[in-house]
Amino acid sequence: MSRHTNIPFYKTPLFFLVGGYTIFYLVQYVANASLTPDQMGLVYNLKTRDYAGLLKPLDANQASPIAFLFIQRFFYSVFEADYSFYFLLYASGLLSVVYFRKILIDLMGITQPMLYVVFFMLNVYFLLINTTIKQYTFDLSFFLMLYYYGIGFLQQKKPWYAYTIVATLGIWFSHMTLVFVAAQGICHLAIIIRNKTWKNNIVPTAITALKLYLLPLVMLAIFYWYFVTTNTNKAYMLSFWKNNFFPVELSLKPLVFTGYCINEFARLFFIGNRYLSAFVWLLLGLGLWLILFKKKWQTQYLILLCIIGIHVVLSAVKMYPMRDRFTFYFYGPLLLIIIYALENINPLFKAAWFGLLGLTFITYFPVVFNQFTRAQQYINKHPAGALVVCNNDAEDYTVVDYYQTFFKPGISFNGSMNTAQLQQFHPGKKYWYISTYGKTHLTGSHPEQAAIKAFLQTKKIIDQKKFDCFNIYLIDDGH
Repeated sequence: MSRHTNIPFYKTPLFFLVGGYTIFYLVQYVANASLTPDQMGLVYNLKTRDYAGLLKPLDANQASPIAFLFIQRFFYSVFEADYSFYFLLYASGLLSVVYFRKILIDLMGITQPMLYVVFFMLNVYFLLINTTIKQYTFDLSFFLMLYYYGIGFLQQKKPWYAYTIVATLGIWFSHMTLVFVAAQGICHLAIIIRNKTWKNNIVPTAITALKLYLLPLVMLAIFYWYFVTTNTNKAYMLSFWKNNFFPVELSLKPLVFTGYCINEFARLFFIGNRYLSAFVWLLLGLGLWLILFKKKWQTQYLILLCIIGIHVVLSAVKMYPMRDRFTFYFYGPLLLIIIYALENINPLFKAAWFGLLGLTFITYFPVVFNQFTRAQQYINKHPAGALVVCNNDAEDYTVVDYYQTFFKPGISFNGSMNTAQLQQFHPGKKYWYISTYGKTHLTGSHPEQAAIKAFLQTKKIIDQKKFDCFNIYLIDDGH
């Protein structure tokens, strides 16, 4: 049956994928998941600033692409509800699901992509990032869109302007768009040189390059100028993420760092089950071997490697970290390479992959469900989750968070305070004081630590709780 047969949308595989993703997303959404301190800081800026204010350096050492900030602010101004911050994230995740399927069908020629897409969609880390109020979900969605239209153009399947429009928009949603466009440009240049036809077609080749890359480059220049002139947190960012840059030195540190990265990449698959990570890397190694040696350097797969290579370089020169959520989008390129390997191996091995995958989901279903809801996952890690426990008694406590503000319905807060404000804060009742610097907040090297310690020594602490990432104190200011 032709793909273009007039079948009602509700009977198509895409409908079930969209519906399935929506259901799993709503589980996250309804779970009222706690926010990390990083998310709390961004939400605080979105709630307290107008559009002009979002163009200035953000509080709490935050930095996000402009379009992401503006659209989130728009949703909040329209609905005036905390949950409105999730609308844009949902759309980004849905775009990722749709374009991942389109890549498998249109670019890789896979006629039955459903199992691959389901695996892509139900990955816990994928759902986690897509319900995290930060811009990193757009790293993956714009990678998939740019990959689809970029390779589609090189294969003469898609018009040039589709790529140009997506690349131009992407710069304002995802910092990693720069990497994606650079990888596309490098591979495009390699094709031109390899075909040796450019000498006789210099003008048409130049015009094509200008159509594809000029507007994105202009937008990139504007964005870079804006980011450099408004980002006053660069020193803080470099210090905070110093252990997440690729080390360039003659020691064992590069190997150790690479090992950490490999471990994190493996956890993108199999829901954090490290025992099966070897199988993942076996398939990934096979895919790399096919790309580099067996299939004569096919451009659509070389772009995947080029993207990762450019990110390594940016990390080495301390321009962009290479661990944690900054490499979330790697899930796309790595999974495409693994699928490429699966499509080129014996069907028995392919069946073994899906068998192991199914076994993993069954065996770890309680863990998966727990991570889908996330309520317990963050209860011992982040303040907002802990306050659900701390706030169970009848007294109405005010939350004082020194570094961030809290985002949780029904919990009052006093906002971020500097040292002077904190010393003058005397509400005359019981309240929770939270330091999001965690267990090290009284022993760390932050210049404000002495002031925090002095503040606590002057207060009557009637209860305290210590968690993984912060400490929380119940202070009686009315004694």
